[in-house]
Amino acid sequence: MSAGRRWARRVDGTAYNRGMSASSGDSSNSSESVVADATATLLPPAAQRHLDELPDYAALLTARHEAHRATFRAMIADLPLAAGDAVLDVAIGDGFYTGLLSQRLDELGGGQVAGLDADADFLELSRDVFVDASKVELLLGDAAALPMETDSLDLVWCAHSLRSLDDAPAVLKEWARVVRPGGHIGILENDRLHSVLLPWPPEVELALYHAECAASDGDCDRPLGGLHAGRRLHRLATFCGLEPVAKRTYAIDAAPPGDADRELLKVHLADLLDRCGEHLSGDDRERVAPWVMPTGENYLPALPDLEATFIDHVAVLRVPAE
Repeated sequence: MSAGRRWARRVDGTAYNRGMSASSGDSSNSSESVVADATATLLPPAAQRHLDELPDYAALLTARHEAHRATFRAMIADLPLAAGDAVLDVAIGDGFYTGLLSQRLDELGGGQVAGLDADADFLELSRDVFVDASKVELLLGDAAALPMETDSLDLVWCAHSLRSLDDAPAVLKEWARVVRPGGHIGILENDRLHSVLLPWPPEVELALYHAECAASDGDCDRPLGGLHAGRRLHRLATFCGLEPVAKRTYAIDAAPPGDADRELLKVHLADLLDRCGEHLSGDDRERVAPWVMPTGENYLPALPDLEATFIDHVAVLRVPAE
């Protein structure tokens, strides 16, 4: 994951709070405050020194990993891996999945794992937190131009990053180039419009749905638009000449949610409003505010009877045998 927006570039309350709450001057009601508090809670001490350099989505990334570690570990265990495999994790972010892949191969009898990212700060964070540098090779590079020999890998893995690339088909073909015939590509994605099912009224969900679409700025026109990436993985694979092997949906029910789920939801709502708050109409802001603002009477992370379901999709694709 390359850094687009920087963590320090948080809204000053204008886009987040504009028209959302009568107490918008309260600093505890800003996305910056919510993310900062959650970050201090979630990030391991070794990661604290990286805060100023990391992209601002790092807080959401870490919150998901901390809350649903067991499910993500199960996703990796379900991949077609074997002892001796050579694996590449592309766009590793904080290195969470790189570490899981390394642990899984150790369980199977050993193998080789490399992790690649275009952001040097994320690579540093990976070394400090999730990755054993004695077992994993970390590479600074471009997901669309891998520094690997043709047919040299058994599996390429990418989590929540393919959707952010401008030319997903070209990138996927590049990954297929480095995977041996009969090898696999594993892709974890979700559907931004339906990644979390929450118990708010339909009119609130519809308002946020339209704001999300307005904020996407043509995202839906790309071959694997970020708003709906998880529902088009097999279609993309076929287009690129790959063989769809399996697709599995992982639904994580938090009912009732634990503390980590509530911290994740705080960051999720702050990120949502940071991206699309300014696209809400005046009436929609009034509908949405009680559910998403920290001082709102129905602020979701604070509800004692909260129910939430987090949804992810994993597609396994095969490089055709010659």
